[in-house]
Amino acid sequence: MVQSISHSVGATIVIGSVTDPYQPIEKKEEITRRCLQRLVEHQPRLEIITKSPLVLRDLDLLKQFNYLKVGMSIGILNEQYAKELEPHAPLPQQRVDALKRLHEAGISTYLFMSPIFPEFSEIDPLLDKTKGFVDEVFFENLNIRANNRKAVLDFVAKNKPELVDFYSGLSKNGRYWDEVEGRIVKKCKEDGIKYRMFFHHGK
Repeated sequence: MVQSISHSVGATIVIGSVTDPYQPIEKKEEITRRCLQRLVEHQPRLEIITKSPLVLRDLDLLKQFNYLKVGMSIGILNEQYAKELEPHAPLPQQRVDALKRLHEAGISTYLFMSPIFPEFSEIDPLLDKTKGFVDEVFFENLNIRANNRKAVLDFVAKNKPELVDFYSGLSKNGRYWDEVEGRIVKKCKEDGIKYRMFFHHGK
């Protein structure tokens, strides 16, 4: 759960970059909560990334950290698509609402828009919806690999079959992602949104 621990000056502990620390069983087991309780006394630079509003349960502990950022991962706003792609994850709007509550509690927040699905992910609407209560936005494009290729293409075939051929060649279509990145950067600069890009362009 804790990806990296270091006593070096400026090092950050990232919780949740590989496995979500607020899976449903956390409500009962409180493993993440106990980790936070142990970390408070050491006051590390801490970052949490999750897809669950269950993080709000631990606001009492989060407020005790001097340096903390909480990121919420949201790739698609559409509930139907989200349920198909992430059947066990909280709905997108619940995650948006959680970001707002974290911000209102004085917690530094960021939106992690990942993965971006061409013609499915609502980039501009999601930026507009969260503007004002996220301090930064991270962007990551969809990476189609051998372990997810069939699931991705099946999802596309079911919902937008006309895009199957496009998705089949997406992993090598660096020009497309360059164009998407350009539009994102333009939107963020125009709206005064702090952003970071984590795009892989098939190069």
